[in-house]
Amino acid sequence: MSTRKICLLFICLLSHSVIADGREFALIAKSTSDQNFIEVWRGCEAAAQKNSDHCVLLGPEQETSARIQAKAIESAINSRRYSAMAISVTKSDVIAQAVSQAIIPVMTFDSPFAEREQNLSLSYVGTDNQQFGRDLARQAKAIYPNGGSVCLMTAEHDTNLALRVLGIRRELSGNPALIDAQPLRGEGGWYEPERCLWDSGDSNKRALAEIRISLTEIKPDVFLSVGSWPLIDPQAYQNILLPFQENLRKKKPLIIIGVGKVLPEYHQLRQEQLVHSLVSIDFFRIGELTYKNMLNSINKKPLKAVIYTPNTIIPPEPERSN
Repeated sequence: MSTRKICLLFICLLSHSVIADGREFALIAKSTSDQNFIEVWRGCEAAAQKNSDHCVLLGPEQETSARIQAKAIESAINSRRYSAMAISVTKSDVIAQAVSQAIIPVMTFDSPFAEREQNLSLSYVGTDNQQFGRDLARQAKAIYPNGGSVCLMTAEHDTNLALRVLGIRRELSGNPALIDAQPLRGEGGWYEPERCLWDSGDSNKRALAEIRISLTEIKPDVFLSVGSWPLIDPQAYQNILLPFQENLRKKKPLIIIGVGKVLPEYHQLRQEQLVHSLVSIDFFRIGELTYKNMLNSINKKPLKAVIYTPNTIIPPEPERSN
C-alpha cells in the first residue's frame, strides 16, 4: 500500500471515529486526496493536538467538484459536530449557498470566496494569490526580459487560481490595472497563443497531455502552470518531458510551475532541466494558522480579515559549463 493511501486511510478513520476529548474543526478541501490539502490537515492537526482538539478533512475524495464540496459542507453543518469550519472554496456562488445556514464560524483557507461573497467568511488564511502569480511571472521575466509567448495552465472556476492568472498577466504586462480574464496580446511584449489558456481540469493526465501539445505544436517561449497538476506523478512527468530534454536544457521553453511542498523528485527534475523554476506554498503553515483562526473565532478573539503566508521561490538551475 502506498504512503498516500495509508495517510488517506488514517485520515478517514480519524474523520469517522468518535473522539473522546477535545473539539473538532472541519477542513473542507477541494479534494481530500490532494497532497496539498493533506499537508494543510497535517498542519491543522499538529496545532490542534496541543489543545487536545482535532481537525477533520472533508470534501470530494478525488477530483474537485463544487457540488460534492457543497454537500460535504451541508453535512458538516447538519451534523452539529464541529466547532468551526474552514473552506478552500471551489465555485464561490455554489459554496456560498451551502454555508448560508451555518450557525458555526466559517472562514476560508487556500482559496477565498469571490469578492461578492466575502462577507460569508470571517477570515482568510493562505497565499496572496495575485502575488503568487506575480512571483511566477517574475521568473519568466528574468529569462525573457523583452517578453515572448507564454502558455498558461490553470483550472476553471476556482477563485484562487483566477487571481493567480490575473497576477501573472498584470506582472508580465506591466499594467497593475489590467482587466481580469484579458489574455495578453502584446502588452509588455508578451503574447498568449490562441490555444492557451489551458484548463487542466484538476487532472494530472489531462495536464500532461496539454503540456505535450504545448511542446510539440504550440512551442511557446514559456510554459507556466499556476498549480502542480503536471507534477502530481513525477515519474509520468519525466516520461513525457524526456524527449524534449535537449531543448529544455536551453530553456526552450522555460517551464515554471506553482507547487505546494517541494518533493525530492522535484529537485531531481530541476537538475535534469525538465522543469526550471518552482514557486512553493507552505500548506503545513496554512493548516497551523487556520486552526489558530478557528480556535480564536470560538473564543471570541479578534480575527484579521486576511492572513497571508509567504511564497518560496526556487529559481532555475544555473547554467553548467562544458
